[in-house]
Amino acid sequence: DGRIAEVARTKLRDLRWMTAAPDGTLYLVDDGDLVKVTQQGPVQRVASLGEGDLLSFFVGKRHRVMGLWLDSAGNVYVAVPGGRKVKRVSPEGRVTVAATSRIPWTPTGGLVDPHGDLWILECSATNAVRLRRIRQGGGETIY
Repeated sequence: DGRIAEVARTKLRDLRWMTAAPDGTLYLVDDGDLVKVTQQGPVQRVASLGEGDLLSFFVGKRHRVMGLWLDSAGNVYVAVPGGRKVKRVSPEGRVTVAATSRIPWTPTGGLVDPHGDLWILECSATNAVRLRRIRQGGGETIY
């Protein structure tokens, strides 16, 4: 209806990427941290995700954590170009590595399809791009 409503008030340092869950929960990247905003409670810092390595010298601090997406189980996936990883954060906040990109590639975004396959958009230092599909049952295809 055009009205503006405040849903949360908190100090954020460097707000960037975001995605929303079907229940209305909002996930944000704030200076390398995954932040969760719900309508029922306070803003929560769920996990610290940013990292960098010597081989990712072309990834600036602001881009060490990029794309966010969800799967049907409520896990949040985060592209971490600074570490060449896709990290999965469970609804309980446990962080695991869902995929690692091989040199010269680094992840920037992705999705989990209805079959559970992980699709990762990757780029290189020369700005080439590719799409990588990791099947839930095993196997990988690069497009």
